[in-house]
Amino acid sequence: SIIQNKCVPICSLKKDIIAQSQSGTGKTGAFTIGMLNNLDINLKRTQYIVVVPTHELAEQIFEVTTELSKYIDVSIVKVIGKTNISQSINELSKDPQIIISTPGRLYDMISRKYIFTDNLKALILDEADEMLSIGFLDNIKEIIRSISKETNIYLFSATLPKDIIELTTFFMKDPIKLLIN
Repeated sequence: SIIQNKCVPICSLKKDIIAQSQSGTGKTGAFTIGMLNNLDINLKRTQYIVVVPTHELAEQIFEVTTELSKYIDVSIVKVIGKTNISQSINELSKDPQIIISTPGRLYDMISRKYIFTDNLKALILDEADEMLSIGFLDNIKEIIRSISKETNIYLFSATLPKDIIELTTFFMKDPIKLLIN
């Protein structure tokens, strides 16, 4: 897809990315391939966190990532709200290299020191407009505050409302913008 062709090479540039693209254009493949290409498989620490608004999307991205990574040794876990908290803690004890999470549970696990972000290459916000429309703005700000300034932020959204523009202005460093119809 167009977004994959444009996005995947940028993922290796250590730059922030804002990608605006409608649902069904291949965003998940774009950032998943980008992540897997740039993952240090020998470093058994969390290198990528994908934040999504819903359990369904977390499930979908987990499946895509697992499928695309089946020939490499990578640890991927889902840490999602409305599931047993001890299940999340148990998943995180596996030293995952990639975490797919919903904002509330992610923030909770970072606050409780079950997720360490010191080796994080990128924080990926998928369907950012959705996350904000269902009330996760504060969680997202707190999550971003908990990561290093060196960590890249990849923001994927179908629309770029005022809240997102503010977020990108405040938290992102000279992002590359990909606008794909």
